[in-house]
Amino acid sequence: MYAGHYPAPCSVGETLGPVGLAGKRNARCGELSGRQRRPLDVALVLIGDPELIFLDEPTSGFDPAARQLTWEVIVSLRDLGKTIFLTMYYMEEAERIAVIAAGQIVAGGSAAAARHPGRLGSRLRRGPARPADR
Repeated sequence: MYAGHYPAPCSVGETLGPVGLAGKRNARCGELSGRQRRPLDVALVLIGDPELIFLDEPTSGFDPAARQLTWEVIVSLRDLGKTIFLTMYYMEEAERIAVIAAGQIVAGGSAAAARHPGRLGSRLRRGPARPADR
């Protein structure tokens, strides 16, 4: 059903494999566990073969095992050459961070710098000044 919305969709196998649901190809949505439904959401995103993927708090509310599975899925998407834009509260899960204001990156750097707020300003690379700062 979702593939019909795209001019050149990926196959079901191409979308279920990277999210760890290849063995559930013939299962109905209602038969999937709660842990399997979140990867299905990502598979539905992949069916259109996007270059850029936005994921809003992809591990929020997950137990440690489900969080690990989700990160494996995200890494597999990166390995497919996809650009992934994540929002998250768990800074320990981030590799790099960026502060975005008015659609522009105004500061960015490693997430390790963000774990030490007292040194944040000195460790983040400042981007262009925000319009209000000019």
